[in-house]
Amino acid sequence: MNKQQSKIIENDVVYAKTTLEERGIVSPMFVLHGKEEVIPILAQLGDEESKEKVSKLVRTMIKSHEIEFYTFISESWYYKANKLEGALPPSKHPDRKECLVISGFRKDGEQKMIMLPFERKEKKIIFEERVETDNAESRFNFFEKNKFIEFVKKKAKEENVPIPSNADGVIKKVFREMVKKDVVEGRRTVEEGNRILKEID
Repeated sequence: MNKQQSKIIENDVVYAKTTLEERGIVSPMFVLHGKEEVIPILAQLGDEESKEKVSKLVRTMIKSHEIEFYTFISESWYYKANKLEGALPPSKHPDRKECLVISGFRKDGEQKMIMLPFERKEKKIIFEERVETDNAESRFNFFEKNKFIEFVKKKAKEENVPIPSNADGVIKKVFREMVKKDVVEGRRTVEEGNRILKEID
């Protein structure tokens, strides 16, 4: 992320924390950052159908406004995964904690996610140590279709590895297998996996 984008993400962190402390809830929101405009989109993320409708709307807005960077703010669940554990959704894990999630996504594939675990104690919000990652999976990364291809090409260029003319096809094939594995291991829903596979094609 460049300095301006990093600052935007940190501003979103402050907004999310303040909103949670004052209202006790943070509504899911996408913030699309165009060249001359900022477009906030409040999202109703209930069942799978509503998530798909919101995803379709945001993807359309990203394309029509030529967005190259956006952020996503929401409440979610978090737990520290044990490598010996199976793939269990955070919302169903017995040691889950509430958390705020602030994510930033760039068209070139770079992304950043900040998680802020918290507890509610006597009407107060107690935040724990924040967790940051640059490679977390997110169903709301609508640049994801190109992320893996661009990452591989970038690494190949850095290592002076020749890129064959059919590279995109080979990389897409690998990406398809990764998505299928995610579905089998429970990291993605079947509906989400089918949507991504359709977009790749």
